[in-house]
Amino acid sequence: MWKNVICLLLGVAAALAVAGCADSGKSAGTSPNASKAPASLPQFTYALSGADEVRVRNPNDFTVSVGVRSGEAGKDFEVGPNGTASVWVPDGHYEVYFIYSSKPEALFQGDSFALANNGVEIQIVKVVSGNYNIRQVN
Repeated sequence: MWKNVICLLLGVAAALAVAGCADSGKSAGTSPNASKAPASLPQFTYALSGADEVRVRNPNDFTVSVGVRSGEAGKDFEVGPNGTASVWVPDGHYEVYFIYSSKPEALFQGDSFALANNGVEIQIVKVVSGNYNIRQVN
């Protein structure tokens, strides 16, 4: 059963996502961020595998790349527009990172969370004053 549901704040990211959606079909040099390299999720050495579900719901019109990290271990996955995706990890303390296809040069980090025989769901929704913080880290 779910014990944790997190609503991801997209206050700044949502505004940037709307502005960035039109950039996908433009030629190089038309966007002020065209010279910036795409962001990468943090590296990891070992793949995570376990019984606790980390589910991400994305009701937006852009894809989200997600990286779940715990020490040197991690798992990456993508959540398409209006999609849901999950990975399974062991009990532990986790950091989570996001890259939005509408702003591919930026890496965002959400609040960390802990799992102990439970799952977590992160909903990427446009909420002002929600219960989950996210910040751009590059």
